[in-house]
Amino acid sequence: MDVELLEYLNYPLCYSGLNCDVIEVSGGIIRSAILTYRVCSRRYSVINGIPRFAVGECFGYSNTVQRTLYNLYAPLYDIVERILEKDKATVKHYTLHAEL
Repeated sequence: MDVELLEYLNYPLCYSGLNCDVIEVSGGIIRSAILTYRVCSRRYSVINGIPRFAVGECFGYSNTVQRTLYNLYAPLYDIVERILEKDKATVKHYTLHAEL
């Protein structure tokens, strides 16, 4: 994570800035650190230069239900998209021949 990006990171719930306890830096890139938001004191880690902003609430029951429904729906969506794409190609084909 680039050191200059720290000034742009704000926590969306409390809108606070953060403190960064750097563990490892290489060439201006933070490789390992602990990010702590000033108001709510939530802590997130930086591992291999990537901030890990996974929020525990996102892995609760409602998210599991949403993910399950999405996984059921996604394959059907792909099938419908392929069918609609074929229909578009057919319409374009007929329109092109009608103009000739």
